[in-house]
Amino acid sequence: MIYRKCKRSRTGYNNGDIDVAFQLFKCGCVWDGNLVSKDSRDWLVKQGYAVRHEGGQSLTGRGVIAFLRHHRTWISIARRRNLWKKPALTASPEEVKRALS
Repeated sequence: MIYRKCKRSRTGYNNGDIDVAFQLFKCGCVWDGNLVSKDSRDWLVKQGYAVRHEGGQSLTGRGVIAFLRHHRTWISIARRRNLWKKPALTASPEEVKRALS
């Protein structure tokens, strides 16, 4: 399972894992200093859902499939779309530039 269970979270899943997975999916590659959670990144790498190389990380094929198949992802997509009124799975050119800087 791509997201860890978390009893303290209202959703029941680790929100850092969800946020990092969204960030990596949307931007493709994210520089270390721009990650929302390094702990969640380490979890995703350890489980084989993400890969890390020379300060950058991105989802693996396994990570993309697990991300898109998890029901919590789709709940988060609907929530993000309703809150921010913009596509939840695509990054703007500014977001991609920020992720890599």
